[in-house]
Amino acid sequence: MTRTKYKGILVGAVSMIALSMAATPAVAEDERQFDIEAQPLAKALLAFNEQSGLTVAAPRNLVEGKMSPAVKGEMEPEEALEKILVNSGLKSTELSSGAYTITLASAPADEVRSFRIAQVVEEDSGRVVTVQDDEPDTDDEERDVVVATGTRIRGGNPTKPVQVYDRDAIEKSGKSSVEQFMSSLPQDFRGGTNGASPDGYLGAGASAQPNNEAASGVNLRGLGNEATLTLLNGRRIAPSVFGRYVDISMIPLGAIDRIEILTDGASAIYGADAVAGVVNIVTRDSYDGAETHLGFGGVTSGSKRDYTVAQTLGKSWDGGNAMLGLQYRDSSALPSSERSFTEGTTQPTDIVGSTEDISVYASLRQDISPKLDIFSDALYSDRDLFRQYAQSETTYSSADVDTTFATLNLGVGLEPNDNWRFELSGNVSNQETLRRNPVRQPLPAGYVEGDIGLLNTMDVWSVDIQGEGALLTLPGGTVRAAFGATYREEELESLIPYQDESNPMRLRAPSRNAKAVFAEVYVPLVGEENRAPLVNRLDVSAAIRYDEYSDFGDTTNPQIGVLWSPSDELDVRASWGTSFRAPNMTELINIGVLHTVALYPFASPGGGTETVMFFQGIDPDLGPEEADIWTVGFDYRPAFLEGASLSVGYYDIEYRNRIVSPPFALDALLRPEVYGSLIVPLADDAEAQALLDAAIADGRNFYDYSGGTGTAGVRYFLNLDQTNATLVQQSGFDVMGRYGFDMGENRYDFSVNATLIDEIITALTPSSTPENLLDRVGEPLSTRIRATVGWSRGNWNLNTAINYRNGYDDTTVIPSGEVDAWTTADVVLGWRADVPAASLLKGVRVNVGLSNVFDEKPPYIEDAGYLSSEIHYDSSNADPFGRQFQIDLRKEW
Repeated sequence: MTRTKYKGILVGAVSMIALSMAATPAVAEDERQFDIEAQPLAKALLAFNEQSGLTVAAPRNLVEGKMSPAVKGEMEPEEALEKILVNSGLKSTELSSGAYTITLASAPADEVRSFRIAQVVEEDSGRVVTVQDDEPDTDDEERDVVVATGTRIRGGNPTKPVQVYDRDAIEKSGKSSVEQFMSSLPQDFRGGTNGASPDGYLGAGASAQPNNEAASGVNLRGLGNEATLTLLNGRRIAPSVFGRYVDISMIPLGAIDRIEILTDGASAIYGADAVAGVVNIVTRDSYDGAETHLGFGGVTSGSKRDYTVAQTLGKSWDGGNAMLGLQYRDSSALPSSERSFTEGTTQPTDIVGSTEDISVYASLRQDISPKLDIFSDALYSDRDLFRQYAQSETTYSSADVDTTFATLNLGVGLEPNDNWRFELSGNVSNQETLRRNPVRQPLPAGYVEGDIGLLNTMDVWSVDIQGEGALLTLPGGTVRAAFGATYREEELESLIPYQDESNPMRLRAPSRNAKAVFAEVYVPLVGEENRAPLVNRLDVSAAIRYDEYSDFGDTTNPQIGVLWSPSDELDVRASWGTSFRAPNMTELINIGVLHTVALYPFASPGGGTETVMFFQGIDPDLGPEEADIWTVGFDYRPAFLEGASLSVGYYDIEYRNRIVSPPFALDALLRPEVYGSLIVPLADDAEAQALLDAAIADGRNFYDYSGGTGTAGVRYFLNLDQTNATLVQQSGFDVMGRYGFDMGENRYDFSVNATLIDEIITALTPSSTPENLLDRVGEPLSTRIRATVGWSRGNWNLNTAINYRNGYDDTTVIPSGEVDAWTTADVVLGWRADVPAASLLKGVRVNVGLSNVFDEKPPYIEDAGYLSSEIHYDSSNADPFGRQFQIDLRKEW
């Protein structure tokens, strides 16, 4: 189906929904049946929103850490809300809009702040409400207005498509780590240039090999690890894998408050490398109490086991709070001999290695005066990895890799008046990877087994200043703006203590700095006071950012967004922006471990196969990539079906000079129109040998799969180095739907989250014919769906999920074969103790989960890549674990 047809479907759907709701009656306000269990106050308020049909908004810091009693029976909404807030020290106030806001019970009436819902996100049994100020801050206790990812403006920006997953949603997913949770989302692609998963090094192509630390990155929609900006508390941190992407597995799950995912380009707000979107991992900052977590899991077929011990401590006081989190994890290896689709590999080989890591997180917030506050957070993680890999009977190694990650942020906030807040902050972060090879055969010249084989250090430090506040008031609401500037330095040092006898040490220490200024404005043109038929609400946002790189010059990137609400049930949004991504630190340097030259049999134009010489690495002449990004979508909440919502978003990204890795396909010679000038004829054996000698002298690692013939008869050279493609155009849909209802004492929730990619049209060179790279081994799939069903009753809950990935082409065999679709199921059973406060079981929660319940094997492929012919699954689109179990015990003290 073409993009034009998809656009027509989207526009038609929006129009029909808008027209159907022009005369939708309002919900009557009378007595309602309430069934709200005793639970954290934030969750109770969300349950009240759903069961009453009304809206209650509260600053997060006022409700966090508080509990509410059970509220059951038929009563007026105001009475139910009063019972929920009993003994909380809070009160509710009804606004002119009919919504309610929560404030301190001691707050004078003239200091009550009004709010309106900026965003409601519901997914996998998690529901997050963010709020937006309609009035200036007046109470120091209420400064903590949510700033959602995708904007610098407090209260969020409703023109942005943001998905938010809170702690409850993450726990109910049954996943025991950040990387497991992210990989379960259809928007995240496991593949990428360097393998975005611990088993990515087994993927097609040598470019996966530099993932020495078995890091886990985020790759939204398969647009690239480098195109997805991963933030910690809204700030950049040091990346791993030679500076390519942030390793999310180094962030302890117990420290996380929520994960925000912006599926729209945000170069104008966060920087040029936010092309595919932004993932912001927000840590807990106002927890009051103590929580102990014990976790045990593993595979049901095989020896892999995982252990987790975590402790969280938090304390809040008048004007401040502090938190400390500790986590220890121990995970054993998954040997390739324990899986039928890898058992043919030379032993010993690990699909994933064994890891042991410890993480420490700390945060502090303190008011110095009514107008001045300070804040700080720090994270330290240390992980040790041991992995074995045997490429052949004579080529094998083991790797002992120690990775440390540390980041520290310090800042000061100033509120000179009721309308504005300014912040000055500094951040420093460091990622260091040290690899030793206790066993390595054959030994490179000058290397002793067990010595340091690689030492990578990535340092990032930055200083940011920004201001945010209200500019003026329009009939539609308050115009808010944000502006600021940043200075950042990045430095990568890569030490390889051996290379050859004439060059025993290679050291590359490139560095860069970047300066930027940005501005953003949010304008509510139509709101409560001036709404009109079919124009219930109209908001416009705009942002612009100027970046100057020390090595690639300057760039200016604008973005504009629009939100139109024809009724209370429908929001229609659209955005357009540009991006500019300079090559990252790895892409700028020629490190031998990243570059290979190989001889391998490809399909011959004359029939049969013939040996081809090819490169895989990085083109030393890489330039920056640019893109135009636009999105359009709608959010629908039908009044006739309370508890239901549907969100559909379409995106279109057109790159110029995108940095890509040409696909490793054995039929490359049969498609010269696709590879263009990347295929180079070789006149004779002498020319082939001269090219090989030059590549080895240039530091490329040599792999010979010619069967012993070497360069004899080699007549083609194929350049698969990362390069700037002439054109890459990707488009697709994100679809999220939810429906929840009560039936007696039971609560049921249904949701669907799907990513549907239309096309990834790619022209590798100016002489290449554009080709759709979708649905191939190592490339993104066109359809990924996660559907969930949740049930809860009293202190029990059960959550199930079905995960679907479509079938695609097996390009590792000649002619191309078919890879089966893959469908798996997950189930998580949870129990929460409902006992008196004096009981030792008070605050106890237990989750027992199974992932891939029916132990579905990953779809079979003929050959994952030239590094091993016995890896028969696609690590980019499937995982090798099979059925996994997880038991989590949590106790709040």
